[in-house]
Amino acid sequence: MTSPPLPRWKRLLFGVVCLVGLPLLLLVVLEGGSSLLLLVADLYRAPPQLTERPHTQYDTLLGWVNRPDFYDHDLYAPGVYLRTNSQGFRNDHAITPRVPPGRARAICSGDSFTLGYGVDNDHTWCALLEHRIHGLETVNMGQGGYGADQAYLWYKRDAEHLDHDVQIFAVILEDFRRAARRSFQGFGKPVLRAVGDSLVVDNVPVPRWPYRMPRLAAYLAAKRPLLARLQIVQLEQGVRRRFTGSSVKAAEEGDSAMWPVADRMYLATAVMRRWEAEGCRKEDLPLARYCLETAFLNIQTAFDGLFYNFKGPGMSWFFRASRRPTHST
Repeated sequence: MTSPPLPRWKRLLFGVVCLVGLPLLLLVVLEGGSSLLLLVADLYRAPPQLTERPHTQYDTLLGWVNRPDFYDHDLYAPGVYLRTNSQGFRNDHAITPRVPPGRARAICSGDSFTLGYGVDNDHTWCALLEHRIHGLETVNMGQGGYGADQAYLWYKRDAEHLDHDVQIFAVILEDFRRAARRSFQGFGKPVLRAVGDSLVVDNVPVPRWPYRMPRLAAYLAAKRPLLARLQIVQLEQGVRRRFTGSSVKAAEEGDSAMWPVADRMYLATAVMRRWEAEGCRKEDLPLARYCLETAFLNIQTAFDGLFYNFKGPGMSWFFRASRRPTHST
């Protein structure tokens, strides 16, 4: 017996599936396989070593801190050295508890910009400030990868007891974002949290395993963003944005809030350079002073708004409590 022939519509449907469906299925398999192969290749590639690793060590409170008495003549490039003193500061000499007679002292706190990533000890902005201002001694307490919280805690623990006239806290917007995280590039760090009228340090002692296996920690941190390339992850993120309404608007607003600060800082620098280039004439001093005071007022206003609305745990309380009214004379 022979089976009856298929209806015409079924034969047409089978033909369409063979002509269209199979090539589409093959395309999906090839696309998915190619993405998987590229992902595996990227996972296999070792991430670059962090430049901070040679001159830092584990710290239970801060996560990482400079090694005391460290010296590498060619850390950044041939002849571009980094040296720390016995206290772990990036200075060529130990800092005495008392300010030397006839001098003033400034403590420079911040991230890698203050540390002086890529330049030697004599060309960090902190050292250049000392060379430029007669009678000033500076203490470089910058550290690569630090958030605003870590810079604050390091100062409170290791420098607050040192006599000094001023602390210069040099920060970028990313330093406040880091303050809200429990790790940086796979390495644990403390987190400040507001409890009533006090600040509490969480995530301490800082987890030590990443510092015992730094290559593994750096690898996991560097490869985690690769997962975002998977289509299933992008689909999940798209669905979540669709139903929760989350977006990158907050981050964009934070970045835009920093533009007035950068603009006023550039203006203040340009005014000072022009005034000095023209011989620091006394008749131009009132105008230069007016420009600088206006620029600093605008910078303070921008920072006040940024700090007041900062959403990091504990950090908004810290910055609101530290705000002080200004007085003009």
